[in-house]
Amino acid sequence: MSAETPDNEIPVEPKRTRLGALKTLGVAVVGIAAGTTFGKERTASAANGDPLAVGMTTTTELQTQLTMDGTLPANTSAFVVAAANANAAVEGNSSSIGVLGNATTGVMGVGDIGGVFSGDSNAINLNPQSFAGESIPSGDDHLKGDLLVDVNGVLWLCVADGTPGTWIRVSHGGMRLLPSPQRAYDSRVAGNGARVNQGETVTIQIAGVVPGVPLNALGVIANLTVDRTLGGGFLTAYPAGTPVPGTSNVNWNTNAQTIANGATIGLGGGGISLFADASVPAGTPATHVIVDVAGYIR
Repeated sequence: MSAETPDNEIPVEPKRTRLGALKTLGVAVVGIAAGTTFGKERTASAANGDPLAVGMTTTTELQTQLTMDGTLPANTSAFVVAAANANAAVEGNSSSIGVLGNATTGVMGVGDIGGVFSGDSNAINLNPQSFAGESIPSGDDHLKGDLLVDVNGVLWLCVADGTPGTWIRVSHGGMRLLPSPQRAYDSRVAGNGARVNQGETVTIQIAGVVPGVPLNALGVIANLTVDRTLGGGFLTAYPAGTPVPGTSNVNWNTNAQTIANGATIGLGGGGISLFADASVPAGTPATHVIVDVAGYIR
């Protein structure tokens, strides 16, 4: 990974298939409008309240339709509404869908304000895409600024053009506090093996086990407590399955101390590991350890 690429981005080689098309559309497009085909004028008229049919439709249609037969030249628009003095050039008002766009680019708005969305229920609804969570979209070419939602409802933002582009997660991040703290581990409880020994590593499963912490949690917000300590030493908490780091979360300096400290700990395979180092012989008890989880990171 190059120094210019942030750690949470996945670089890919750019491809500008759709970018070229949108750049063309971004320029003021003029040309053949509704009612004309290849420069030949087609008359379209209807009495007030009657259906308007253009192209291959007939006046027996039960709805207003604008259609074009044949194929338009490239970079032209099939239907143009010139309404400089109107509040809206096109207004969609129906019982179901106001405006439906079905194309490579469904609906594109250009101008000082590209688009404004509002609704009684929801302003914008992004249909979930078929790519799985914890991955990035694949297949089509994408542009910087594209937004997609995966099958898990996670929102992704494209930050560099390409196929599939460079994507970062923009939702389901941050801290989520549990309704109430949950005790994940207590070495004082029978069956947990009594005190953690000098040089010992204890691994605790958190995700999907501690109530309220989902399986896809990335880390936890926890409180670590050492109790009935022996000698002097420290406790380190870190993602399970990774090397013991050269850091500490709680430190003590004598026997029989009880000391607590908050910690934010990444999860490895859904769990955390605890390592105790104390001034006692290797393999002998060092301290009791209590782990309380207050929230998780997603």
